[in-house]
Amino acid sequence: MSLVQVRDMLDRVCEFHGHLSSYYHQLSDDASQSRVKLILNLLSQHEQGLREGLEAYERDASKNVMDSWVDCPNCEEIRRRFDQLTSTGMDASLETVVELCFSVDQCLFDFYREGEEHAPNARVKQVFHSLKDLQEGEVRKLAWSATQINDA
Repeated sequence: MSLVQVRDMLDRVCEFHGHLSSYYHQLSDDASQSRVKLILNLLSQHEQGLREGLEAYERDASKNVMDSWVDCPNCEEIRRRFDQLTSTGMDASLETVVELCFSVDQCLFDFYREGEEHAPNARVKQVFHSLKDLQEGEVRKLAWSATQINDA
């Protein structure tokens, strides 16, 4: 059993969004294709916005929800997947960037699903359900943006 407070789970996600924003920014600096630079800059800004939004939610959320404990047996494995995705450099083609984004989104979706499945009460379950829904929307936005940039 791996008990984690909701606050700590969300802190990890905030940290990851910040790390991912920096990673995308670095890849953008190293990219040679203008379309790749464009999408990486957008992704970097987007990840920073997600981090700031989640931090604002944490500040405003109920103390009872944030202090709740969740059994998250796969949290460490999901965190390792996050770290592996951003630990190495890559050839920043549009296709590899989109592939990376979808992999990251899947990790976040799995993380939120894990929190929802093991939530101790309905309020905590709703937090993770909402985050999971938000992540699904992010995947749709990414697919649309990548298509638009690829068609340009």
